[in-house]
Amino acid sequence: MYQTYDGNFRLPKPPCAPRAIAMGKKKHFTGSLVTGDDEGFALEFESHTEKQVALVMLARRDVVYLENQIPMAWRDRAGKDRTHFFDFRVSLRDGTRILLIVKNSK
Repeated sequence: MYQTYDGNFRLPKPPCAPRAIAMGKKKHFTGSLVTGDDEGFALEFESHTEKQVALVMLARRDVVYLENQIPMAWRDRAGKDRTHFFDFRVSLRDGTRILLIVKNSK
C-alpha cells in the first residue's frame, strides 16, 4: 500500500503475468509478494523455491525488474507450435535480460 502526498492510499497493482497461478490450493505452496516503487505490484509464485529465488533476485543490486510466468513459443519435432512458461525474467541494470526456470533439487 502506498500513501500519496494528499493522504490517500493506493493498493498494489494486480499481477500481470500472462499465465494465471491457481492460488490457495491445498497441499501446494502458493503465494504473492509486493515489489516495486510507489504502490508496487503483486508478484505471484507457485512454490517455496520460487519465492526464495524471487527474494534473492529482488535483493540483488544489479536487478532492476523481475517478471514471472514469461511465455516462450517453440515448435516441436512434429512441427506443432507449443508454449513454455519460464518462471521468471530478470532485467539487469546493464540491459541484460535472463529467463529462469526454478526447480526443486529433488
